[in-house]
Amino acid sequence: GDISVQTGPNGSILPIINMEKHRLSRKTKAMLALGGKKAGKGKGI
Repeated sequence: GDISVQTGPNGSILPIINMEKHRLSRKTKAMLALGGKKAGKGKGI
């Protein structure tokens, strides 16, 4: 994936955000894989 773990001022929050992004990206990819072919370029993310 293109999600990089970064250390910042909110070091304890970043891992949680990264996990949410990873979970969301997986869900988005799954939805795109299922509906992308039907919807085509009609809808944006």
